[in-house]
Amino acid sequence: MKFLNRIQNDIRTHESELIAQANAFLFIYISAFTTLQAPADNNVYSNIIAAVFMLLAGLYCFLNSSKVISLFSVSFAAFTAYVFLSILWSPVKAETKTTAITLSKLLIMGTLMYNYLATRGKKEYILSAFVVAGITVTLTTVFYYGPKEYIKYLLAGDRLGLELYAINYVAFILIIASLISLWFVLFRKKWWDIVPAFLCLFASVGTGSRASILAFCIGVFLLALFRSKGIWKALTPIIMIILFFVGYKLLELPVFGSMHERLELFLEVFKNGGNTDGSTAIRIDMVKWGLEQFKETPIFGIGFSAGSAVMSKHGSDLGLFHNTFIEMLVGGGIVGFCLYFFMFFYPLAKMIKPAWKGEDTAIIGVVILLTYLVLFLFGSEYFEQATPVVLCYFFMTVSDLRKKTDACVQELKQP
Repeated sequence: MKFLNRIQNDIRTHESELIAQANAFLFIYISAFTTLQAPADNNVYSNIIAAVFMLLAGLYCFLNSSKVISLFSVSFAAFTAYVFLSILWSPVKAETKTTAITLSKLLIMGTLMYNYLATRGKKEYILSAFVVAGITVTLTTVFYYGPKEYIKYLLAGDRLGLELYAINYVAFILIIASLISLWFVLFRKKWWDIVPAFLCLFASVGTGSRASILAFCIGVFLLALFRSKGIWKALTPIIMIILFFVGYKLLELPVFGSMHERLELFLEVFKNGGNTDGSTAIRIDMVKWGLEQFKETPIFGIGFSAGSAVMSKHGSDLGLFHNTFIEMLVGGGIVGFCLYFFMFFYPLAKMIKPAWKGEDTAIIGVVILLTYLVLFLFGSEYFEQATPVVLCYFFMTVSDLRKKTDACVQELKQP
């Protein structure tokens, strides 16, 4: 015991430096896992940064005797344990094991991040870190092509960043960063954040990701709805529909050629008898194949990351369904689906009422969460590094709201 006390005292003498370094590596980590997704070999760099942050956060938690158990860590651990369990019946045990190991690493990272930020009351560091990541992606992309070439490729309708990133994943981070920046502008009066909001949105348009633009529109609508009051709250849907129509027309400008073309092809699924582009068509097929498999294994699923075993029956060499809802139903069945989406719908249920009443941290929590769910319709991000980070924010917000409620109750009880 004396030995541990001595170590704590030694660490305490450098606590301010420890906090500064942990904060820096948190920001670097979120930028790193955003920009270093492709090629896959680059993951080693973000893993090293993650290890340094975990060491620093772990030392801080040890110094302050932070509790490890939280609803976030318990629910994420329960889901991770179920993924490990699904190895027993998975037709592709190696792939399922790899996913389970990845999730266990994210569990450790998420638990330390949660305890570090919750102990210090600094959950908004996560929001700022995503904005920094969005700016990093934007500047990296522009400098890679050069400003003139960047505009040239945009005018030509090319998808920008394919050589650098996992493009749809990066577009998703850019949209989250843009929405957070708008939140800082609207609810914290940090007017300079309008710059990163537009930069990140512009870079996202350059990626040609249709899902990200759809998510952005929904996110902006929610921000406007929560920000408005009285009669304006009732008028917000009408105003936003008009603005979205104007925005869609602006996408016809040459600079947005790639995005406009891809949106037009996507909308063909609702017109002309269902004709559409190959990307949308294969996604529709994957949903059908996934639902067929779910009917066969509805309770426990076929095993996580076993999509290749399903799609190979239909002549496809793809391994993911590019839809997290289908991924959960196929891989984990009803049990896995409930374990995973509890981590989203529980915070949503707790944040939605405070958000409607104007609690700003709950508002951005709801916006990010619903935006995430929209993006889940087009991607399989459940084992990506961004997921436990946003979950940390959701659960910390719920915890803070509960503390405020308890404090108000105690105040009312006082004579």
